[in-house]
Amino acid sequence: MSQTRIVYTKEHWDLLAQKRARAKDLLELFYKEGLKPHAFGSIARGDINPRSDIDIVFFQTIPTFKIEYILEVNKERIMSKEITQATPGDAIKASIFLSELECLTIPLTSFKGNSVQFYGFTGSIDLTQILNDVRLPGINKQLLIIIPEEEGHNELELHSNEAFAAKLLNIDLDFIHQRIRILTKREKIGRTGVFLHERLRPDENFEKVLKDIGNKNSYVRKILMDN
Repeated sequence: MSQTRIVYTKEHWDLLAQKRARAKDLLELFYKEGLKPHAFGSIARGDINPRSDIDIVFFQTIPTFKIEYILEVNKERIMSKEITQATPGDAIKASIFLSELECLTIPLTSFKGNSVQFYGFTGSIDLTQILNDVRLPGINKQLLIIIPEEEGHNELELHSNEAFAAKLLNIDLDFIHQRIRILTKREKIGRTGVFLHERLRPDENFEKVLKDIGNKNSYVRKILMDN
């Protein structure tokens, strides 16, 4: 099992500290209100670059007006809003973009199965872990297993190491194979579409828009009834 060791430069550590400071500030807004979102992706693993997103996810369903109210009273401006569902089996999610690189994800239907495992696949951390400079392993979009270490990280090709990754990340091997298929397809033909994608006006309410979608779409209506 051949690994490549990546030693971070001072510039890399400074950029990681900057992005994590912003993630910390966002997480703290919600922790003060009794909510406990996580940051996920490269910011959790440490393998960031200047274009890396600051992605925040809430694992429990929460009325989205509560999230928007917390943002408003803390003078956080909302750039755009979307409703998405990646595949028919995934949760329907609200996305609130604070900037091109900052997004909050809130489940509009319950997270279960693959929806939960996705965040274990990429790596996710809570506020306490950010405060303690913890970095966790995960898999990036290039299908590299990122394993943090003191001076940077080790990386390993996911191909042929799927069982190792499943054990390391405590997720199902079948899910890893599914993600490989999705990301390989995306690499070959470009960004793939999603099952459901609805852009909202800034003044629109997520739950009302989703109810309107359900009134026209029997599959979405069934999901809402089951939730």
